[in-house]
Amino acid sequence: MEEQLRESEERYSAIVNCAPEIVVIFKVGIISFVNDSGLRASGYTKDEVIGQSVQKFVSKKSNELILENMKRRLLGETIGDFEIEFIKKTGELSNLIVKTSPITYENEFAVLAVLVDITERKRAEEELNKKEKILSAVAMSIKEFLDCSDYLVAVKNSFELLGTATQADRIYLFQNSTDVAGNRYTNQKVEWNSGSCESQITNPDLQEIPFSEIYSFIQPLIKGEAYFGIVKELKNDRTREFLTSQNILSIAVIPVFVRGDFWGFVGLDDCTYERKWSEAEFSVLRAFANSLERAIERSLINEELEKSKKTAETASILKGQFLANMSHEIRTPMNGIVGFVELLCRTDLTREQRGFLGQIKSASNALLLLINDILDYSKIEADKLELENILFDMHALVNDSINLFVPKANHKGIRINLFIERNVPKWLNGDPNRLRQVLNNIIGNALKFTEEGEVDLKLILREEREKSVKIQLQISDTGIGISKEVLPRLFTVFSQADTSTTRKYGGTGLGLAISHQIIKLMHGQISVNSVLGKGSAFLIELELDKHNANTNLNQENIQILSRDLLTTDYGAQDELSDEFSNVGKEEKVLSNKAIRNKKLTILLVEDTLANQKLAIVMLGQLGYKTELLGMGIRLWKCAR
Repeated sequence: MEEQLRESEERYSAIVNCAPEIVVIFKVGIISFVNDSGLRASGYTKDEVIGQSVQKFVSKKSNELILENMKRRLLGETIGDFEIEFIKKTGELSNLIVKTSPITYENEFAVLAVLVDITERKRAEEELNKKEKILSAVAMSIKEFLDCSDYLVAVKNSFELLGTATQADRIYLFQNSTDVAGNRYTNQKVEWNSGSCESQITNPDLQEIPFSEIYSFIQPLIKGEAYFGIVKELKNDRTREFLTSQNILSIAVIPVFVRGDFWGFVGLDDCTYERKWSEAEFSVLRAFANSLERAIERSLINEELEKSKKTAETASILKGQFLANMSHEIRTPMNGIVGFVELLCRTDLTREQRGFLGQIKSASNALLLLINDILDYSKIEADKLELENILFDMHALVNDSINLFVPKANHKGIRINLFIERNVPKWLNGDPNRLRQVLNNIIGNALKFTEEGEVDLKLILREEREKSVKIQLQISDTGIGISKEVLPRLFTVFSQADTSTTRKYGGTGLGLAISHQIIKLMHGQISVNSVLGKGSAFLIELELDKHNANTNLNQENIQILSRDLLTTDYGAQDELSDEFSNVGKEEKVLSNKAIRNKKLTILLVEDTLANQKLAIVMLGQLGYKTELLGMGIRLWKCAR
């Protein structure tokens, strides 16, 4: 019987020894049998294994798991497959899946364990999982580079993502520089630290590092190759000393090229383990470096564009400032031409001469209007257009604007109408001159583009508050209208309906752009509705402060009103004089008639000789005596 049992066990052993899996039989934790595959895999001899405790060959964690499963087995529970870490003779760990079943061996209760080596599979899974984590971090880093305009901020955020995914202790970015002599250096720009090692971002030794001192490190990077390895296995030179001084055990560095030039590099340090960097990690890190290269290039392009934009804006502002500052010098000779032509027209002339002067006067006025438009727009561009805030007669302003165009409307056979709602306050605060400029421009355009029918100006009260009113000015015509395609760009510079409009009607395309900007500066709105072939309607909405009749006018307003009386022959001056007869001021506002009767002497302050002569002659023809003071500085001295 014993002989049969012995033969049976020998046959069983022979069969088991042929199995590719590791087969172990143990009794109460002591190994009784191990097949040849187990011996080959572990590196041990049979004598080194048989009779030894299982816990000698597994990790502490695995030993606890084995003991727990043995207890469950003794209690009759079913034990499923489980994983252990097996310690080879070389000290290397192997991952094994264990399948157990109870057997009788040598007439005693024993456990048969079949172990399958899954080390390579597990390593591949971990590598794949690690690669997926790094890929995810790189994808999120690319999003950071796309979303963030400052690439350095994006790099800091990306390093945190990449550090967590790679489990590196430190990640950093270095940028290269070149001095005037052509010597190249590298400087640390950004660092992420896991906290497990000392930060090096403030280390002065990592700034201005000459390429010559770390040649073995820099040389492969210049060629576009990665630099990596366990530090103690690197060439024993200045680079290795430099890395060792920072407690770096393992390093991986990827070069960064921008526009074909070696810009710098990204590095990863492991200060805890002598880590071997896998090819999968390198492939993903290269993808990260490529994304960083694109981000840096985009940042450089943006910097260049911003620099070009600022240069262009500065040039535009300087041009505008020049034109705005030159407005007096440009307008002065034109005003002189117009003025002297006017004086010449008052002399005895032949019919032919008067015709020539009429052409000169018309051309000069057209040129002056063009110059005024250009200078006004230049002032707006240069942010030098300042608005007044004075008291003015709103009713008189719209009336004067309409009266200005009555002769032209009569000449074309067009009705021009003015409608003023009775509840619109007469006296308001604002800039009457600029508002008049806008009205004159729009009414002028309405007449220009209307061949028959009428032009209407309506002044409507939209809303009245305690201290202010919201008014609307409507200028409508029955002219040629504007197409829907042109309407969106109507208030842009040099814009007209089409090129034929310029040829037929003239104009620079600046008027509406200037009007739009003026109304915008007044915190108002201007819009237009139009039907091609039927006409247009411009709407201007403004909120203006009301005048409180119970309060006194300030000195500035009195002076401005007095100035208007002295320089205006037509308008509502008599009404204005009556309106402010009880303002409680020493200054007396006089009507034009009273001024002429008293033969006032006018103090003239004018720097330009031609304009001095022009003003003296014109004032003389109006019946005034003139005292010339000359330069404005002399007036200031006299006032003192």
